[in-house]
Amino acid sequence: MIASYIYAGRRAQYSSDMGKIPEYIIEEIRAKVSISDIISQYVNLVPKGGRLWGLCPFHNEKTPSFTVNNDKGFFHCFGCGKGGSVFNFLMDIDNLSFIEAVQVLSEKAGVPIKQETTQDKIKRDERDVLYELYGKLSESFHYILANKDESESARSYLNTRKISDEMIKTFKIGYAPASPDWLYSFLRSKNYSDELLSKSGIFSRNNPTYPLFLQRIIFPIINNKGMVVAFGGRSLDPNQKAKYLNTPETPIFRKREQLFGLFQGLSTIKKLRETVVCEGYFDVIALFQSGVKNVVAPLGTAFTDEQAKTVRRYADSCALFYDQDNAGREATKKSILILEKAGISCSVIETEEKRDPADLLQNNSEIFLVETCKIRLNSFNYLVKSALNKYDIKSPDGKLSVFKEVRPYIEIIESEIKKHGFIKLLADVIDIDESVILKELQSSSRSQYGSLINKRHGRFHASGTRNDTTDNDSFNFQPEKLSTEMFLMLTLVNNRQYFQDVRKNVSINQIIDSDASEIYTALEESLREGETSFEYLLERIEHTRTRQMVIMSYGLNEFIVEAENIIHEAVQKIKLGTLIEKQKKIEQQIKSAAIPGVNTIELNNLLFEKKFIDEEIKKLRKS
Repeated sequence: MIASYIYAGRRAQYSSDMGKIPEYIIEEIRAKVSISDIISQYVNLVPKGGRLWGLCPFHNEKTPSFTVNNDKGFFHCFGCGKGGSVFNFLMDIDNLSFIEAVQVLSEKAGVPIKQETTQDKIKRDERDVLYELYGKLSESFHYILANKDESESARSYLNTRKISDEMIKTFKIGYAPASPDWLYSFLRSKNYSDELLSKSGIFSRNNPTYPLFLQRIIFPIINNKGMVVAFGGRSLDPNQKAKYLNTPETPIFRKREQLFGLFQGLSTIKKLRETVVCEGYFDVIALFQSGVKNVVAPLGTAFTDEQAKTVRRYADSCALFYDQDNAGREATKKSILILEKAGISCSVIETEEKRDPADLLQNNSEIFLVETCKIRLNSFNYLVKSALNKYDIKSPDGKLSVFKEVRPYIEIIESEIKKHGFIKLLADVIDIDESVILKELQSSSRSQYGSLINKRHGRFHASGTRNDTTDNDSFNFQPEKLSTEMFLMLTLVNNRQYFQDVRKNVSINQIIDSDASEIYTALEESLREGETSFEYLLERIEHTRTRQMVIMSYGLNEFIVEAENIIHEAVQKIKLGTLIEKQKKIEQQIKSAAIPGVNTIELNNLLFEKKFIDEEIKKLRKS
């Protein structure tokens, strides 16, 4: 069976029944196959300026904007933005999976596809054992909830939340007993090794025999293939600090990618091409029980880009159903931008009671919950309404504040017709001429983000907010105008040997440039998988615009000459920027803590921390 692949906004899975294709095979095929020979079978290529040019086969054009660089082994269209290696070209032109493209080219190159190495197989076997472990443990937790006397408090709690027995079975809800002794002994008796259990995520990092979940209702987190990959636990012990607890990330689980309820609701989501996103486990179950089965939730954290991409595979639209307190409203706004950026039409479910779905079920009927889901605002109207509730549009400052709230949404809309419609609506609401809003958008959409990075790092302009449009006018790769973060990432792309040291000094949380953040993630994933080829790195980058910059940076002197000095300078600037931000926050906290009557110990701690940061900043500025 040929494995699935994800490309151009979807992630590639380089595996088949034989396992993952080794990188050296990919590189050998690339070395033996001429990209221009392959592409010339589809496109009439003409040499010009050291490259080959032709009319793009992926969109209609009269003037050639499709170019092939034989030396680098890449193609790129300046019109539609398509680009990549010879493998990518075949995948796009013939609708092939990565494996299929490799098979086609391996025959042309005369390079046999070999099986994975022993080390590769060990890693794959480990993942298989973890899938088995989580599956069996899920069944054990579920059995304990249903049959053991010690689970009475859990059953009683679920009853007060109006969770039916059918839902307990559907979501495989379980219970982890209060005793810390049973789990380790139980799993060792099933011949699971200490080494595997230490990597499993179900025991404490400090004590490898002490369970992560004690006296908690257990919610298995199931991937889209129906395999349990993690657990979420709701505490029943009031003395436990964390009400909710999730399994840490493991070889089979990445929190940012998984959605609770996806597996149970997948058939309905596919049928309706719509999903409802709420906040928690009980919200999902309450909606599902009420008949709204196309419902999912992130795992105790904010909704992510990766989760939006998962939704996009199965749905074209999404309704957000968050608690409408202050935190819920802010989460709604952020999720709207993430969903719209992913190309998912978004609306918001509002309730007069300002409660989440689980609370509504507990205090009302299932029919009430279903009817509530039918009352929606489109995302633009929600953002405008939210802004109008905060600002007085009778004043110029109020009009500007409303515009600033709504502007990020307008900027990510790809359709010019749709964008103009929203601009017209906003102009009517705040009583401003459309031309004024258009001018403000054109002058400020990038300058503010650019100045933010310039202030923080003090070297390059920003690459701008992410925008996957790829016309000549909207995308012009200029290394001298990149943010410090982006310049660093592209230098690392061209000098991979330095990344392992850089990641020790700069974390993903310190990267605010969205394009640079995606490249950092791709480099991190490649490092963890032991990958060194440019081919695999490129396939891990999902946004067209980011991938274009990586392709266009490849082999440029700007990112190769004096690479070590460039990397050192960029790392220092990023660290300095992070410390300066911390310094400002602590100074503000010190002002607040200096008020008479405030805890003296707290103030002293803040002063000590500020002194430490001041010294670190001084060291960095001298280095």
